[in-house]
Amino acid sequence: MLNVELFGTQSENYEFLKMQLSETFAKAGIEVSMVENQNVEDFISNDIQKVPALKIDDVLFERNGEDINEYVKRVVLKILEKENYGTMKKILVPLDYSEAAENALGFAYRMAEEMESMIQVVHTYMPDLIEASEYTAISNDNSKEEEKIFNSYLNEIQDIRNESDLEAPVIEGNFIQGWPTKEIIALSNSDKIDFVVMGSTGKSVEKKIFGSVSTKVASDASCPVILVPNECTYKPIKKIVYCCDDIESDANVVHDLSRIARIHGASIDLIHFTNDGLYEPSALLNLWKNVYPKGEVRFIQLPIDTSFDEALNTYCDEVSADLLALVRKKRSFLDQLFHVSKTRKLMINSRIPMWIGHSDMNS
Repeated sequence: MLNVELFGTQSENYEFLKMQLSETFAKAGIEVSMVENQNVEDFISNDIQKVPALKIDDVLFERNGEDINEYVKRVVLKILEKENYGTMKKILVPLDYSEAAENALGFAYRMAEEMESMIQVVHTYMPDLIEASEYTAISNDNSKEEEKIFNSYLNEIQDIRNESDLEAPVIEGNFIQGWPTKEIIALSNSDKIDFVVMGSTGKSVEKKIFGSVSTKVASDASCPVILVPNECTYKPIKKIVYCCDDIESDANVVHDLSRIARIHGASIDLIHFTNDGLYEPSALLNLWKNVYPKGEVRFIQLPIDTSFDEALNTYCDEVSADLLALVRKKRSFLDQLFHVSKTRKLMINSRIPMWIGHSDMNS
């Protein structure tokens, strides 16, 4: 349990600090014992120069010439770091300094504001291998320089964040040396990662993105992944189109997708493209009704008279969808070898942000 002692006398700044601390503890689920100390003799014995001041587990934090807002941000961040951010969920944003990645970071930041989440920015660095002989290779390791570049970039976005109000999402950085796909997928296994937000570059570079980090992470991450086309900026998600494929897989992602829907009370169209009419949606609709009782959810079955990705993109345009959602099922080796995944094609061709869940997400 965290021990906090708040020094000061009744004042506007004192009450403001007390309120912000209480809100932080509640939001992050941090167990705390907070004592208020208004004894002037204790101020003197602790050599406190200016109140309000805070002692966190016997370490004193005073204002260093900053205004009360800056002071509150500093001590709140210190508490969150000390408690490993409590129970706060994180949005993981891989960063390679590209325009697509920076756009995805902006998208994630807006989502974090609305979901009261924090952001973990991760940059993975893999040293180049320089062939030295037939049997050996020398690593061209610039990791220290790369880490300096990352920390400089992180400081810049931290400064921008600190200019915002006190409710601005917390941003932490993580520099990792290793293969990007492997490290990002490993990070997604953490129970604190809510979802991953990454950039996608669109179908103009289809051949490149087919084997890219984004498609691999979307395929194998342990949590939902949101792919953001480069030209998309964040706007409130009020219309979600979910592409139904398999009733069991579709049911497994309802709880996770409903969390996104609740942000703005989005309406949801459950779309199934078929020419056989064999999909029975009753159980899925009942599940949505139980999980998202105040939401508008409808099922629509449409014939396929063109390619799947074109048909779905056309429908999203017609209903002004803000988010396209799908589930990615695990396939057998032979399926992977011979089947061109519809989800993979849409990762490349979607014109709006795409939420990708996994069939075993809640199993």
